[in-house]
Amino acid sequence: RNESPWHDGVEILEEQELSSFSVPDLRTEFIPAYSILSPNLDEWPGFSKESPELGAEKLSEAWSPADLSAMLMPLVEGYSEWENTVRSSLDDSMVDWQRKTIIENLDICKEAANRIRSGIEFLKEDEDARHAFLFANRAIWQANSWSGWNFSWRPFQLAFILMNLRGVSDRNHPDRELCDLLWFPTGGGKTEAYLGLAAFVMAFRRRFYGTDPDTGLELGAGVSVISRYTLRLLTIQQFRRA
Repeated sequence: RNESPWHDGVEILEEQELSSFSVPDLRTEFIPAYSILSPNLDEWPGFSKESPELGAEKLSEAWSPADLSAMLMPLVEGYSEWENTVRSSLDDSMVDWQRKTIIENLDICKEAANRIRSGIEFLKEDEDARHAFLFANRAIWQANSWSGWNFSWRPFQLAFILMNLRGVSDRNHPDRELCDLLWFPTGGGKTEAYLGLAAFVMAFRRRFYGTDPDTGLELGAGVSVISRYTLRLLTIQQFRRA
């Protein structure tokens, strides 16, 4: 019984019946189960020269455009360095379709790096965007500080936020035609990336649209973000986190 890789039904089957199912040639599952290895979150390739500032508290206090840019640029530089390293290491002996597929994906990586860089430049040139970004970092840091956690971003979280800043701020930006899918294993921090971007959007709308001089109403108020989840319990959990 203990040697069987399948544990369902071991309590109700007789030993003779169980043995016929213990080592099957083929077995199906109603709900397939797969083991997904968790990535190493302590090492990030590409940051061989300089690492970006990932501390949300420090980023929230970077009022100078030059200082904020200096903190963030190593993120896009490290990503670009990684992309160039992979591209240069391609083997000429590869099958054509393999090489073509890799190059196509690296081209997408290059485009993502350009969008991250554009987001950083946006923070430098636009005061409303910069202050909204500082506010978002402060909000995320403060919410986590209540639990005794000095929050720091993971590079993919910060990159996701930066690459979407122009798209969520400009209704006519071409990024509005894109749908970015942030994939990461459970518990990796997707929610924090979404919440950081949501906090930016809410703060930017309030600053950018200002107040109606006739009514005194804030034009940037109202529904800013719609979150939709697939499970009722998950929806409740994420609402509490938000």
